Amino acid sequence: NIKWEKTYGGTSDDALTFVNSTNDGGFIAVGSTESSNILGYHGPYPLRDAWIMKVDSLGIMQWQKAYGGSKNDYARTIKQTNDGGYIVGGATNSNDGDVSINKGGVDFWLYKINSLGVLQWQKTYGGSNDDNLSGLDITADKGYILVGETRSNNGDVSINKGVSDVWVVKVDSIGNIQWQKTYGGNQWESACTILQTPDKGFIVAGTTATFNNGDVQNVTRTNENYWVFKTDSLGVLQWQKTYGGSSYEFAKEMIATIDGGYAIIGYTASFGDDVSGNHAGGGTPEDYWLLKINNTGNLQWQKCLGGAAIENGFSILQTNTGAYMICGYSSAPSISGGDVTCTTGGPIWVVRLAATIPLPLKFIDYNLVYSKQQSVKNIWATTNEINVSYFNIQRSINGKDFITIGQQNAKNKSTNEYIFEDENLPIKNNFIYYRIAAVDKDGKINYSETKKIAISNSSSNINIYPNPAKDMINIDCGNALQIIIIDCFGRIVRQVNNVSKHQTINLKQFNKGVYFIKIVLKNLEIKTQKIIVQ
Repeated sequence: NIKWEKTYGGTSDDALTFVNSTNDGGFIAVGSTESSNILGYHGPYPLRDAWIMKVDSLGIMQWQKAYGGSKNDYARTIKQTNDGGYIVGGATNSNDGDVSINKGGVDFWLYKINSLGVLQWQKTYGGSNDDNLSGLDITADKGYILVGETRSNNGDVSINKGVSDVWVVKVDSIGNIQWQKTYGGNQWESACTILQTPDKGFIVAGTTATFNNGDVQNVTRTNENYWVFKTDSLGVLQWQKTYGGSSYEFAKEMIATIDGGYAIIGYTASFGDDVSGNHAGGGTPEDYWLLKINNTGNLQWQKCLGGAAIENGFSILQTNTGAYMICGYSSAPSISGGDVTCTTGGPIWVVRLAATIPLPLKFIDYNLVYSKQQSVKNIWATTNEINVSYFNIQRSINGKDFITIGQQNAKNKSTNEYIFEDENLPIKNNFIYYRIAAVDKDGKINYSETKKIAISNSSSNINIYPNPAKDMINIDCGNALQIIIIDCFGRIVRQVNNVSKHQTINLKQFNKGVYFIKIVLKNLEIKTQKIIVQ
């Protein structure tokens, strides 16, 4: 059901092409405008400027601004940066106004703005022909990775292998090129998304029309196909795969999924091979095509969504519960058929797919330990691991949007203990959220509860000794509210509520084995340490 809807724009044509959530619960949207009454519009009409708009959680406009020069300029993607500002990726044909230089045709355009939209710096990248940016990501070294399509073979572009190539550009925190590479074959390739992977490499999704040439290999189908490839941190190609069927496919967006893999949305006109379930209503066979792959590109499952008209998927997200939300359009929404059950409204078609069924695995303990050396240890224990492949450690700065920061293989024993240390914290003096996603060999997932920890330098010193222990154990902590001892099955075996600064606990009644001491501090922080009773 619609909670709210609003229209935005000026006196002429305005278009928004990408929306992202912001840390304050609002939204930031980008696109282009021809309206002369939009603040900053350069003109002359009907040339377009990039357009950025910030709204609050109810859609109320907070600020908007146009950016560009005297020719056409576009904003295609945006992400919030750690300083509260934004990094914007787009394309420009200008060489004046907000644009410092044009290198020929259309250029990649990257620019940084503050939280109120004030331009801080900008750079263009390209050669003598058209270079169109389509995606970007913020990298672990505080720089940026850009992806798009290039038809150039000079200037900033080292080589062109066909009609058009995927072009990846790595820049530092102020936009200086660190390296760039083209990928493709003797036909045309384009890209929609680039993401940094947990190993500091990169994964790219796009479309290729090449048949077994150059970087595009092991193709068994003609026409256009989804194309996904993985590189290392310096852009060296590690693997690549194509996906498709009897006709054509176009990829429009890829996201990282909570199981450590990836989901790609676009559309297909195919039958057979990788594609099944195309509705092909009325001789117009284009359906949404959702493709799910693991972290090495192996196809896990696919789904066609559509009805009696043409349906093209353009955007996808995954919820905290694992469900997928997909948005695109249907060319004839008044015609019901197949998956399309609504016969009223406009051409926008939104689909929700339920999450996969959880595993029988059980998390019996999960705690976070913060170190003054600016790291967080994730410590968890499990039982009933059946067919589990690995665990993804996931982090969020707002408790809603999680990214995978590490992975550990499952032990698949009756009881299991794991530790992962996050040494690359995104913020200080604030809160960070973590959770563990258990992934089985079929790609099904089960996750732990979400844990929150305060990141500061105020943690109390705790000393637990001896460890291993036999008859007794000492706990020195001047700020403890409660002490809980848990066995490896998650059962509480001892609880101390009136804690002294130098607490001694008798262990003579304890069986030999591994236990976890959980200390609740007076500021409600929780510290956990493993002990061994001999």
